[in-house]
Amino acid sequence: MYALCKRFNLIESFDVKSHNGIDKLFGSLTNFVEVEITRLKNLISSQSNIVFLVACLTQHLESHKLSDNQLFKQLPVVLKNKPKTIGIVIDADQNIEKRWESLKKLLLPLGYEFPKKPTESGTILRSLNKTTIGVWIMPNNRLSGMLEDFMKYLIPENDKLLPKAESILKELEKESVEKYKPIHRSKALVHTWLAWQEDPGTPFGLAITKKYFSTDEENCKIFINWLNDLFNPTQG
Repeated sequence: MYALCKRFNLIESFDVKSHNGIDKLFGSLTNFVEVEITRLKNLISSQSNIVFLVACLTQHLESHKLSDNQLFKQLPVVLKNKPKTIGIVIDADQNIEKRWESLKKLLLPLGYEFPKKPTESGTILRSLNKTTIGVWIMPNNRLSGMLEDFMKYLIPENDKLLPKAESILKELEKESVEKYKPIHRSKALVHTWLAWQEDPGTPFGLAITKKYFSTDEENCKIFINWLNDLFNPTQG
């Protein structure tokens, strides 16, 4: 997140609260789903801009509906503290329509009006005397998928390693020796590609800083514009 903000000179008028803290936000995205709700509630005040980032990885939701997830149960509680702004970033996983309907079911009773489907440029719900809520459904508010699908967009055009990584995955799948689930194929692909960079296994944030990923890609620009419109509306 901060790597993208720095790249686009975005004013960092918000805090990021995640399981392992700001420093490890993009360094350990597999831990991103576990948010310390109690600590988060203690940090939120009505004077603050807070980005409440949620990446619900498939393996944590296979046996739970979205409404049953602890994190989403706590969202109405967090809203009672009336932070100025909350941003929600969540994986679409296998069905973006179901993910959107689950969010609507959660927030409609709280007085928010939802469009029928996610806004392609990122949804922002503004209501008088209410917390502004932004929603970005990975990868691009249109397709099913997850964070790694978004990061795949950022791999430079005509990159020579990506086709080779794709070929390796296809070979594994042809022989039925792959261990990853189909929904996690993008994870396997992107992390295989990262393993072949100058510094193998570089975390996403640092990989952006090192320009392994290209931030000139259109989906990235749209995401940054959404973030800017959400937290710095007068700067947009």
